[in-house]
Amino acid sequence: MRSSTSLDDSCYDGIREFVLTGNTGSIFSNLFFDDKVMNCNFNIPFPWHGIFLMQKGYSLISVVTLFGLFYFLVILTTRARIDANWDECILIHPRTKQEIVPGLRGSLSSTIPDSAFKKVDNNTYKNAAEYAIDKLTKALNSAECVIITGKKRT
Repeated sequence: MRSSTSLDDSCYDGIREFVLTGNTGSIFSNLFFDDKVMNCNFNIPFPWHGIFLMQKGYSLISVVTLFGLFYFLVILTTRARIDANWDECILIHPRTKQEIVPGLRGSLSSTIPDSAFKKVDNNTYKNAAEYAIDKLTKALNSAECVIITGKKRT
């Protein structure tokens, strides 16, 4: 969506190091879940992957979703010299590789709560898992599939 030269800057050395070696010393990544915003721009249908890029001050932040089920907040850099607004999204279908750039409703960065930048607690894990299970179950039910959860039906 943008020229690759904008990502050649040294401020992205940390993310390049993470991609090449797995060293997470300078990369912040967190499971992301907030029920207030999951039904707006971040409500990506199963089974699509989504990548959101947004800026917050001098930080370039990404929210990545896998299959529309789990969402991860990644701070790509905190010292970007950003001269243009980053509020972009791309969706990718994992099977067909089809790409879609959806229209966004409002700014993404203002929808990320401060709690997303803190250590994840057990409630976040529980809520994210329940959200993913509910979304997957609805998708499978609409496709007339049967899912066995290990729970006895009542």
